[in-house]
Parts: sequence; structure tokens; C-alpha cells
Amino acid sequence: MGIYKNFRIFKGKLKDKNSILYPDSLDNLEYYLKKLIEEVKPNTDVSIKEIGNLLSINNYEDDSYIIRPIMSLEDLIKEATMQRNCLMGYYVSIINGNSQIYAMRDKENIDKSLVTIEVVDNKVNEARLKFNEGVPDNLMNIINKWEKSLIEVRIN
Repeated sequence: MGIYKNFRIFKGKLKDKNSILYPDSLDNLEYYLKKLIEEVKPNTDVSIKEIGNLLSINNYEDDSYIIRPIMSLEDLIKEATMQRNCLMGYYVSIINGNSQIYAMRDKENIDKSLVTIEVVDNKVNEARLKFNEGVPDNLMNIINKWEKSLIEVRIN
């Protein structure tokens, strides 16, 4: 039964036989995402925490912004929920070491997601605002500066 027992909580429909449902409502989305991910991979949170600790060598901070790795399953869920994007689909890539996920924040509003950044092979592969919108030049300039300082971290 596994993950399928949770399907009744959503009003969406399956994308394909290997996908989880996308809810029509965002009510309790964080809770249900966490439960689904925990069923799929019980050690997901531990793995993400270990990887986050390794990636923290690449923390960035200036007068206005910080860039930090996602440090837990809860962080990943919150980032995906705030950004309203497909970030939750990356958890397997994170655990396998194929993707590194960082969150950029404005220091004046540290709890609000600003930019989600995916790093692959020590290069910024993707940087997106809420709803997968493109990143303005002023923020991309900071991300590009940070990218040049990245220390390579191999996972697995």
C-alpha cells in the first residue's frame, strides 16, 4: 500500500504511475509533502541534513543577502511551498549528489524565500524566483559572484 494510501487526501490526479499527486489546494501542503517524502525515503531528512552540512562551506553573505544550502527536509518543503515550484521533485537528485540546492534570502526578510538556486558540477544550473520566474540582473550578479567562489563538494 505504502504511498498510495495517502492519495485520498488530494483532489488532484496522477501525472503518471510514478508521480505523486499535485493537490488542488495548498491547505496543509507542507504536512502532506513531508509525509509522502518520508514514506518514499525514510532517511531523506538525515541525508539532506548531512549534505547541507557539507555544502555550508559555500555559505555567502554580503550587506543585503545571504545564500545558504537547504539544511533539512523541512527546509526543502518550505522552500518549495513558498516558491510554488517543482523543487520537491529534486529530493532524489539531492540525496544522490546530482543537485545541490541553495536558498538566497534578503537579510531584511530572512524567513521569506527570494531565489532558489540549483548547483550541478559546481556551476549554477538554475536560479528561479517564485513560480519559476527569472531572476533580475541585480540578483543574478550576486549569484554569479557567489558561483565563482564555490568550493567543489562531491556527494557520494
